[in-house]
Amino acid sequence: GADVVIHAGMPDDVALFYEAMAIMAWRPRMVIGTGDGYSLASTGFTIGAAINGTMVAGAPLYEATGESAMVAALYRHRYAASPRSAESLTSYVGAILVFDALVAGKPLPQTLKTQILPHGTLANGWGVHFTSAGQNVGSFATLQQWRGGRLITIDGAVPGHAAAIIQRH
Repeated sequence: GADVVIHAGMPDDVALFYEAMAIMAWRPRMVIGTGDGYSLASTGFTIGAAINGTMVAGAPLYEATGESAMVAALYRHRYAASPRSAESLTSYVGAILVFDALVAGKPLPQTLKTQILPHGTLANGWGVHFTSAGQNVGSFATLQQWRGGRLITIDGAVPGHAAAIIQRH
């Protein structure tokens, strides 16, 4: 009888969860997915239409313009497929921070902890501000929703976001 289920999982966990809901002929009004399994294109393909409406808390998605579009184009060229999730963009922005420090010949931990960049500076919209514990408080997750086999940003803090669709079951 739950209206909302928050579920974290890898792709196989997500597939099994949706299979169990189908077997039980039950679905909550809202599923909020966290974890790598919910943000992968292959998970959406595997589950099919049943994943539509599922909310996902995850790394910011690729945008159609700017540096993230360039990264997506390079990914497609290299792997002959679109990026599977936003994790590759997140890895790219982290790698750029490290490579820039290495090219400048600066010590990594100290350089990263002293660098401060505002939100929107990096290709995925993140900023940079590392705490003494190494956490980038300039990073953030966005709220997304599966629709028609792809993830759409529905986070009101992200320019160009779509409105959320709440399913009635």
